[in-house]
Amino acid sequence: LKINNHKDGVIIIDIDKTSVAYKNNLRTNDIITEIGRDQINSIEDYNNAINAYSSGDTIMLRIIKNGQPRYEAFELE
Repeated sequence: LKINNHKDGVIIIDIDKTSVAYKNNLRTNDIITEIGRDQINSIEDYNNAINAYSSGDTIMLRIIKNGQPRYEAFELE
């Protein structure tokens, strides 16, 4: 998953089509605004939040897809 900073969080700029994130409907141009209960405002926020999880943990993301907020939850590889 490659991301860049975005005014609303971080935007996905590239995603591996074999990844769990892709299989769980994350796509290029989706904006990640929250991970768990953590607000995501930068790449640093994203990295800190993701690093708090381990393989096998379930993660909840709040994303904006095509201007619409939604939640995606899945188990990390």
